[in-house]
Amino acid sequence: NFSVPGFGSSELMELFDSAGLRLSSGSACSASSAKPSHVISAMGLPASRSLSALRLSFGPCTPQEEIERGIQAIESCAKALFAKSELKDGVTQFWDGYSNTWVLTQRSNRKCVIVDPCGGSSARVESFIRVNALEVVAVLDTHGHADHESIRPVLEKKFGIKSTDALGWPSPQNGHHTQVTLQDGSVVDGIELAGSSGVSFVVARVPTPGHTKDSVSFLCGKAKNGRISKADLQFAFVGDTILCGGLGRTDFEGSVPEQLQPTLKKLDEMVHRDTTLLCPAHDYRNSFATSLGVEIRENELLDRALNGSGVENASQFLKLKVERDRELSRLEEQFQGMVCGVTPTGQGDSRAKEAIGLSAVNQLQEAVLVDIREEPAFSFPTGWRKMGLAQTPKNIPLSQFVNLMSSLIADGAKDKEVVLICRSGTKSLHAALSLRRMGFEKVRSLDGGIALAHAALGSSSA
Repeated sequence: NFSVPGFGSSELMELFDSAGLRLSSGSACSASSAKPSHVISAMGLPASRSLSALRLSFGPCTPQEEIERGIQAIESCAKALFAKSELKDGVTQFWDGYSNTWVLTQRSNRKCVIVDPCGGSSARVESFIRVNALEVVAVLDTHGHADHESIRPVLEKKFGIKSTDALGWPSPQNGHHTQVTLQDGSVVDGIELAGSSGVSFVVARVPTPGHTKDSVSFLCGKAKNGRISKADLQFAFVGDTILCGGLGRTDFEGSVPEQLQPTLKKLDEMVHRDTTLLCPAHDYRNSFATSLGVEIRENELLDRALNGSGVENASQFLKLKVERDRELSRLEEQFQGMVCGVTPTGQGDSRAKEAIGLSAVNQLQEAVLVDIREEPAFSFPTGWRKMGLAQTPKNIPLSQFVNLMSSLIADGAKDKEVVLICRSGTKSLHAALSLRRMGFEKVRSLDGGIALAHAALGSSSA
C-alpha cells in the first residue's frame, strides 16, 4: 500500500493503468468503499493519506518476470509523473475534496499567482511550480475559509513572498503593482503578470463582501492602456460568492448577508455574463467553472438578485437566502462535511445526451477528440488505431480543462462536435456535462473510456 504526496488515487490509477500496471484504490475486502481505510487511520495517518492510497497485490504465484516488468512500469511512471510539461497560459486546477486550488500562469515570463491554496493540494502545487520553474508573484485567498485552513502563509514562506495583507495581497513595493479601471469605472489595485506595448495581463482585486466580510474577488484579463473591459476579462476567482450551482452561504458569524446582493450587482457590472469564467473556491457538482449567465439561467435566487429592484426585492432576496442556507444541513450529510453554499439548479444535467460509442465517434468527421487524462498518463502509448479510432486525440488534462472551456467560448464554438476521452468514461462524462451546461450541446463523452475500448478488443495493454 503506497501513495504519492499531492496526487489522488484516481489520477495515480490512471497513470499506472496507462503503463500496463493494475492497482486498486481500496483494500481487497472493501474495494467498493470510498471511505478512508480503518487500518491506515489506526496507524495514525491522516484521512488524506488513506484516500490517496493505492494497493499493489502480488504473491507466490506471480512470476519473477512479471514482477520485473512491474518494477520497470513503476520507475517509468515516476519519471513521467515529475517530467517537465509544456507550460501554457491560463489556469491549472488542483482539487482537495470539494475545494479548488487555482494556479494562474503566464508562459512568456513563467510567472504565476496561486489562489485559494488548500492543504491537500500543497505537495502537488509545489511540484507543479518546481517542475515548471515558475516564479510565484503572489499567493492569494479570496476570504478567510471556515471549512479548512489556508496554507497561504506556508507557501509564502516557501516561495519567499513578504509584505502581504491578511489575504496575501502584496504591497506596492513588490514590483508588480498597478492600477486599472474596470468596465463600471472603478479604479482598483492590480498585479501585472505580463505586458508590453500598452497591453498587460492583470489580476485586479475587488471587494465582494457577503459570504464573509473580508471576501474579495480577483478579476483577470487583458488591460489595454490601463482599462479592462468586460469582454477582456477571461477569469474571475470569486471564492464562495458564486458557486457552480449556488451562492455562498451567509449564515456564518463573519457573514454580512445584507451586502451579498449589492456585491452580485457589482460583479454583474464588471464581468461578462457569457465569456468570463467564474472560478469558485469550491466545486460540489463536478462543474469545474461556470459563468454568470449560466448561473442566472439556472438559479432563481441569483436571477432575482440581479434582475429585481427596490427595497421590497432586497428584503425578499434576504428572506429567500436565509431559507436556502437552512437547507445546507441536509446537504452536509450528503457531502460529509461543511458545505459553503449550494442552491438547487434548474434542468442542467437533464439536457445531457448519452455518451457516445467508439463506432459512432469515427462517424463524426469534423469532431475534435480530446483526451483529458493528465499528461503523465497520456505520455504512454495508448494504441489509438488498435482501439479503432481514426484520429489521435489531443491532450488537454482535466486540471487544465477550464482553459478548454475558455477557448471554446472565445471561438464561439457552440456547434463544434467535441468528444472527451478518459480512462473509464467517468471523468469525461462529468466534463462533457459541464460543457453542455455552458451551452455546448454537441460535446460528448466516449462511453466506457479507453478501458472499455481495449476490453472490447480483448487487449490487456493500455
